[in-house]
Amino acid sequence: MKSLNSKLFALAATLAIAATTASAQVTVKAAVPFSFETNGHRTMPAGTYVITQNAGVWFFSGEETRHKGMAVQVARTESKKTDTAKLTFACKGNHCALRSVEPGGGEAGGYWPAPRRSKSDAEELARIVTIPAILSAE
Repeated sequence: MKSLNSKLFALAATLAIAATTASAQVTVKAAVPFSFETNGHRTMPAGTYVITQNAGVWFFSGEETRHKGMAVQVARTESKKTDTAKLTFACKGNHCALRSVEPGGGEAGGYWPAPRRSKSDAEELARIVTIPAILSAE
């Protein structure tokens, strides 16, 4: 009996993990009209991107440019069913950095803090730019 209970518990745990992983996958599509930095590491050129998320890692794939990048989210964001998808960037001069991907539709998004820059950059006023996106059913 103890063995059967252990097997049932293991099966339930496996199914719960599989259900969580399947529901955590999100796909967003957005046309970004400027180059941007992801997670402080990679600069992506302007273009239309398909952005997928799996377990807190966001993957960026340029449709026209075929550039690929990824960003591990620092924090998770929540959305309401009525929220629309959008990407948010912090821009200083000609340099923009990804701050959040918000899929909307009740899906969880990702957030990144503003990258640290030189003292002269820190004194420059940042502007927040929001780009509308589309939540895909892929």
